Amino acid sequence: MPGHIRVGGVWKSITPNFKIGGVWKTATGGWVKIAGTWRKWYDPIVAYTVDYTTSTSINVPAGYTKATVCCVGGGAAGTGTAVTNAAGAGGGGGAGSNVVDIAVTPGEALTVTIGAGGVVGSVNGGVTQLVRVSGSVVLCKANGAIGAAGGASSGGVGTTLYAGGAGGVSAGTSATLARYGGGGGGAAGLTGAGGVGGTGTASASGTGGTGNTPGGSGDMNLNGSGGYGSSNSIGGLVANAGGKGIIRITWTP
Repeated sequence: MPGHIRVGGVWKSITPNFKIGGVWKTATGGWVKIAGTWRKWYDPIVAYTVDYTTSTSINVPAGYTKATVCCVGGGAAGTGTAVTNAAGAGGGGGAGSNVVDIAVTPGEALTVTIGAGGVVGSVNGGVTQLVRVSGSVVLCKANGAIGAAGGASSGGVGTTLYAGGAGGVSAGTSATLARYGGGGGGAAGLTGAGGVGGTGTASASGTGGTGNTPGGSGDMNLNGSGGYGSSNSIGGLVANAGGKGIIRITWTP
């Protein structure tokens, strides 16, 4: 029977063994004496957190009855093609939605859907959501970014909803000088909205907006981040993709 001991403030898993008749045997149960009273020894169940970055089907783990969930939508790709005189805008970051202490049943089925990141030519990010299979109940939902606009908080499902950061604007148009695109917007997350991407200049792309954990920062192609925009043809920098979304679940007994 596995157990836990606290070492330096951290719970660590142990499997106690006893030597009986010269043979080591794993304990299947036991008792401990606490303040003069014998108490049955047991394996405590503690909260733990899992990040899901791929669409999948999951089951609530045994012994857990609550879930705190953060959903982050997919980020949009930057715009522009690097073959014209104009530089492109950065893509927006995905929205974030949060729900605390959803009641769940051990073993029940849930569906994880991760919003895709936008790609050049199909720039919008996808919706991220967690659904209870029984009754098709949407427990948490976060919108993907639409072009340079950050993912909208409205239409999300959760107790706290945050918008993704908008993509930065480009340095404009020139037929003879380099111009660079705006930075990608940051994704929203647990505690706030995503940051706005920076403005492109004549020498560099705009910086990515700051992401709110677990949302990714712009230009990183990660966890709902927006992609940077392309430069014009003289700069030669092609826009990059948005980051796919993420769902973070903290399981609590």
